[in-house]
Amino acid sequence: GNTERRNLPLYYLVVFLSAYGISFLVRHFYPRLAFNWLAVFSINLAWVIFLLIVARTLGDLRLGLEVRGLWESLIYSGAVYSAASIILFAVASLLGYDPLSLLLRNAMNYKGTPWFQSLPRQFLPLAAFITWLLSGFLVFSLLVAYPYENMGRKNLPLVMLALILFYNLPLMTGEWKLDDIIFLGLIYPLIYSKTGNSLGLVLNYVALYEFPVAVSVLIGWGETAFWFFMAFRVTWSLICLFLSVYRLIRLFLRNRPS
Repeated sequence: GNTERRNLPLYYLVVFLSAYGISFLVRHFYPRLAFNWLAVFSINLAWVIFLLIVARTLGDLRLGLEVRGLWESLIYSGAVYSAASIILFAVASLLGYDPLSLLLRNAMNYKGTPWFQSLPRQFLPLAAFITWLLSGFLVFSLLVAYPYENMGRKNLPLVMLALILFYNLPLMTGEWKLDDIIFLGLIYPLIYSKTGNSLGLVLNYVALYEFPVAVSVLIGWGETAFWFFMAFRVTWSLICLFLSVYRLIRLFLRNRPS
């Protein structure tokens, strides 16, 4: 309703002030917290619970976590990842690189998540899955589904812009990553607008999109487990691509004038 729509600027104000404020405090006053997984996860969990309370206070708590639209959400987001992966592998091959050895080298040299060193290796993949599930819920349920459903569907560009300014906190970190802007800021919200389901986006975000999850499998369970996980990612994303193309062809044939 109009009340929820009027409350959205306040919701975004709380989200951005708290996100940038917490990050500023940790980066400048408590930098060692970033090396402790339990501290990182506890802070993020408490913050997500706080945002849930704020969201429930300001509007209808519609977060897109439902069965309806789940299949479409899964296959469309997986298909997008699959198409991008095929293009990247083709480009790497044309440039004279072996895509698989390049992938493994990037994983072995990964240094982007400080708390990876704070856990026993065998528990690292589980911690990574839990961490990015929470992150996916925050991004796609609280920052895509909730404002989209409460603000009116004509405001999708505003949802996209807010997400681009939130993810990686680029106004403070300077991290304007093109892949995150295209996939998470533009394509995934567009898929949500067509399916009304954020759960599929969250699941594929963890399983397919976030490379640190694959790195955690390599560090925690070894190279064999890493290649099994990568094979699963490729197989699942190709299935999603095939099913998406199949659905689009059926839709085209059904709507074609006879």
